Amino acid sequence: SEMAEIAVALSSSAGQFQEPELKALGDRIRKACYFVIVVSFIFWAWAVYNTCKESFDSGVVLFLITLAEGIVGIRAVATRRVCLSRAYLAFVAIGHFLATVIYAGATILRHEVIWVAYCTIAAACWFGTGLWFAKMAHSFIKLLTNSGMQQILLPSEN
Repeated sequence: SEMAEIAVALSSSAGQFQEPELKALGDRIRKACYFVIVVSFIFWAWAVYNTCKESFDSGVVLFLITLAEGIVGIRAVATRRVCLSRAYLAFVAIGHFLATVIYAGATILRHEVIWVAYCTIAAACWFGTGLWFAKMAHSFIKLLTNSGMQQILLPSEN
């Protein structure tokens, strides 16, 4: 129908207007995700080692969550799907919150200066990157929803 063609034309022009910004933000998110994947894998392996040698290390679960965050974020950027982008934001919020709480809480387990410093710095880093990555994810979702990309799918639903 004519209305469907107009909706497609409008959503296409809106998408083109925001394309450079969407691409640049997607590139930043992708780089952040690769960083999180590398860090998560290293710390997950260390947590598995600690679990095998000593006792259960919560990093075995925690870093699987942050690893999933990175994978979901890369897929969200590649597909530009709002639902995946929201899932990425949820993984960022949950993973970084848990990492912050676990590292901050770990400072009470041992009182060696180096341990307390390590946990404090790690908690601050996970908190800070959590805010930064969540802001990028939120902006990405906002750009996707404001670009009208979902409207392209509406005519086929009718």
